Amino acid sequence: MATYTNTRSPSTLHSAETRISADNALIPFAQLSTKVGMGRSRIYALIGEGNFPPPVKIGASSRWIVREIDAYISQLAATRNSKLLGA
Repeated sequence: MATYTNTRSPSTLHSAETRISADNALIPFAQLSTKVGMGRSRIYALIGEGNFPPPVKIGASSRWIVREIDAYISQLAATRNSKLLGA
């Protein structure tokens, strides 16, 4: 019978697990709205246009994947930066 030996320290293991779960975390609309600084109508309009990450449905609830929202914000910043530089 093979046994598993964890060669990483507990703090390293915990850090990696936290990072993975934080990237894949689901947030409700209230947190999403605060994070992107937009209200319900604007967010759902952007989703309808295909310009915003759609929610993950859990029953009747909607949740958004944090890493997708972070990527959306990064894309906005990159677009802004390219316009500022005239590229």
